Amino acid sequence: MKHFLRSTLILLATIFAISLVILPAATTSMAQRPNPTPPLAKPRDLVKLVSSDTITFANKNSVLDPGSLHNLMLAAKYLNGVTLGPGNIFSFNQAVGPRTVANGFVTGISVIDYKFTPDLGGGVCGTSTVLYQAVKKAGLPVVERYTHDIPVPYIAPGQGAAVWYGVEDFKFKNTLPGDLRINTYGKGYTLTVRLYEILK
Repeated sequence: MKHFLRSTLILLATIFAISLVILPAATTSMAQRPNPTPPLAKPRDLVKLVSSDTITFANKNSVLDPGSLHNLMLAAKYLNGVTLGPGNIFSFNQAVGPRTVANGFVTGISVIDYKFTPDLGGGVCGTSTVLYQAVKKAGLPVVERYTHDIPVPYIAPGQGAAVWYGVEDFKFKNTLPGDLRINTYGKGYTLTVRLYEILK
């Protein structure tokens, strides 16, 4: 029994002595192991607000129908983040695309033959009108624009930008030194369009 206890104590002492030699070395090795370098975050573009415009499509006299509201907000989503280089011409119809069911558009209200008529994609003129107002404030030259045949409730007569895919478009030219970025934000019945110049 005494022999067994003596052998056990010798074995434990040996293990402890070995650990004093090995563990510090292992710890040092771990401390010297280089940490992985995280990827560098892409810096955000430096931008300058050029202009902004907001229209609310509901007032005490009229409220936009749900289909038209859906379509104008959807068109705004298609515009959000669009960037236009210096000297280039923006096309609303090209940026938003065809107003089809496949692209998410529904039946809204359009001005056709001097009257308000149910129409697939109706309401997107609200989006082009807010954009036009922001473009006008920025002093950018308008290349192509049409007005509605009859007054619409959300803008003064002659101040809108009527669009009809393949027929009537809203176009303007970026005459700024840098790229122009379109930012849109919609909430409830209100749509805001901001134009930013990307600084080099």
